[in-house]
Amino acid sequence: MQSIKSIIIGSVIVSLGAIGFIVWTISGHAGTTNQPTHTYVDAQGRSHTTPGHSDTKSTQSTSTPAKSTQAEPIVSRQTALQDLWKTSPFPQWQVAVYDEQTQDITSISNTNQPMTLASVTKVGILASVLQQQTTLTSTNQSLADDMMQHSDNDSAQTLYDQVGSAGLQQTYTAFGLTNTTVNTQHWGWTTSTATDQVTLLTHIFLPKQAQLTADQQTIIQSEMLAVDSHQKWGVGKMTQNTAVKNGWLPDDDDPNSWSLNSIGHVVDGQNAYDVAILTHGQTFDNGTQQLTDYAQQTMHILEETTR
Repeated sequence: MQSIKSIIIGSVIVSLGAIGFIVWTISGHAGTTNQPTHTYVDAQGRSHTTPGHSDTKSTQSTSTPAKSTQAEPIVSRQTALQDLWKTSPFPQWQVAVYDEQTQDITSISNTNQPMTLASVTKVGILASVLQQQTTLTSTNQSLADDMMQHSDNDSAQTLYDQVGSAGLQQTYTAFGLTNTTVNTQHWGWTTSTATDQVTLLTHIFLPKQAQLTADQQTIIQSEMLAVDSHQKWGVGKMTQNTAVKNGWLPDDDDPNSWSLNSIGHVVDGQNAYDVAILTHGQTFDNGTQQLTDYAQQTMHILEETTR
């Protein structure tokens, strides 16, 4: 009789244990693991999310939820841009970006030597004329339209003659361009760096600058916004809202090797950037297409990174 009672009591205990295990299992505690994710930005600026490795192991019973302490590694903007541009076909290149939101300048290059600006010099010429003459006469306004919107060299020469090499150099110095040198033989051979050109752009597009009045800034901005559509490659194709000036000049001893440059102000939603890209060593047709492609990939990186 005693053995039968013991068997019944044991069966009840086993049954209650089984029911508890089932409830515990249904509630999601059995075999629970955390699966964190990692986010990274590739060289083209695209975000990817991949499963990480969980630090927690399957457990039979716990009253404390498992915690994941793993960080989400993000490639820096500079690293992403460097990885992108080191694959470019240009033997020489420099890229600089000023982010108006973070107020940071990101600069990358495969050469530290100043590069030939070609028609990008025309932005400096217009700024110098405005500095020295305060505003534009009707004649100079027409010359500025042709110089900036159509990259007319004769118009540029006429305006350049009004300020001279010394006047243009003085403007660059006043703007803080420490690696820019005006060529006294021809303004198109002026040399500069991408970082210096971004500095110039900040004087044109950031408000309350000491070297240019708001009206003078508006004149230059309007000219860069009105550039002929056929000349809006490079930075001009980064978004639908860009103010740009490009420059192109073949080497004297090699007509297949060009200086191809693009600088401008890029608006992307609530974000704005001043961008300068200087290159050398490609043909005109291939180089302008490649510069545009890499400028657009640069835009993707800017959209996905902050620093």
